[in-house]
Amino acid sequence: MRINFARSLFCLSLASCGGSSGKAPLSSLADYSIGASDTKNVYKPGHGYSEKTGKLLANECVTGQIKQVAGPYYGGIIEIKQDASYKEIVDTLEGSIEGSFNLAAVSASAGASLAKEVASSELSTTLLVHAKYVGKSQILDSDERALGKSALETSDINRESYCGTDFVSQVDYGASMSMALEITAKTAEDKKKIDGKLKIDFANVLSVEGKLKSELSENKESYHIKIKLLQTGGKPQNSALALPVDGLTCPFDKLDVCIKKGNEVITYLKNQFRSDLESDPNSWIPVAYHTMSYNKAYGLEKLVPVKLTQMQETLLDKARDIIKGKFEQSIMDMKDAKLMKGGDLSAADKATLEQVYQVALGNAALLDKLIIKCGGSYQFCIDNASDSSKLGLRPYNTEFRKLGFEKRAKAFCQSILAKAVIANVISPEDSAAFEAMDAIPFFEEADNVNSKFIGTIPCIDAFNRKLEQ
Repeated sequence: MRINFARSLFCLSLASCGGSSGKAPLSSLADYSIGASDTKNVYKPGHGYSEKTGKLLANECVTGQIKQVAGPYYGGIIEIKQDASYKEIVDTLEGSIEGSFNLAAVSASAGASLAKEVASSELSTTLLVHAKYVGKSQILDSDERALGKSALETSDINRESYCGTDFVSQVDYGASMSMALEITAKTAEDKKKIDGKLKIDFANVLSVEGKLKSELSENKESYHIKIKLLQTGGKPQNSALALPVDGLTCPFDKLDVCIKKGNEVITYLKNQFRSDLESDPNSWIPVAYHTMSYNKAYGLEKLVPVKLTQMQETLLDKARDIIKGKFEQSIMDMKDAKLMKGGDLSAADKATLEQVYQVALGNAALLDKLIIKCGGSYQFCIDNASDSSKLGLRPYNTEFRKLGFEKRAKAFCQSILAKAVIANVISPEDSAAFEAMDAIPFFEEADNVNSKFIGTIPCIDAFNRKLEQ
């Protein structure tokens, strides 16, 4: 079994790649590939890895001759994700979180930090572009493997906590770069209008559909655009790509500035990133760790942990999915609550959003700790996931994204009534009567008072009908 380092909606080979673009590790029978954007710790071939917690362990569990293979033998792929979610961004930068329960392992990493900031949510849509290059690999020779110091000096009962379920069989060195282009809307209704309209075509050119440009121009106060770059390893960021640490934000009338910058990044990834990497091997850092299960490695039987039954593994997978889902939802609720606080809302609504943000933040931190405990104890994971009251999560208003909806609906209805009075469709007295009933005249076209009059409709229903058109 192997976790793909990055999966995308489609991949485009770079013009300057050459060689192989396959992503399989050079060592055979690798079980997992784990991203390495968190460069605070550098692990070596022979170190442990726990598939249960997704954590690399800086303990010498396996020894042997380490071979160094020059590259790049693989890489050179632009990974593109439309409307990239938190999970998709983490998967792309850190390795998949499906086969391994590694949310805890990456929750403080560079990839997770980017995901928390720019992942698509009910209020934002993000296009992610990512490329990774491998310059060399260090491989633990399969012919001379033996138990390492940590394995020999640790008692049987504690061995799994020191050495995990797998060992690092290969470390890839190189560099990676990710670009996120995010459009944030003030409301969920506004976000629906721009879904899928920010695209990259098969020539690797970033473009914006005409409908999106029109929407952004007509509703300039409803959106903001931001581009952010994350690089690990390689030469210092190309001066032509220089962006502020917090990213580049473009107002609606400067959309082309962000689009131009995005295309400069893509051009650099296609034509120069690889040559910069190859010219400066000293700038290479670990970009992926490949692991192998102890039960597949001859001579390491002593390190094979006690396996769960098939039924236990199935139950554990379901329990993990429950906790992972709650963790990701807490992250997205934090992001949207923070975005909405800057909107035109009442003081009471903003106080509600602050409460949502703080509680979701606390819940995410608690779930992160539960994930680690869940990886270490099957029974703990099953017991807590099956009874959400045991998780200790605090409740909050999960419908918070609807705050201000009635205010926007009222403003829409008032504008329709005003247009109808000006067009002499209704009298001022009729307008006052409609407003008192919280209703408006119902026209064939929601906001066209000159279209066919059908009847009367409640204000909220009329606003929903307008949003659906």
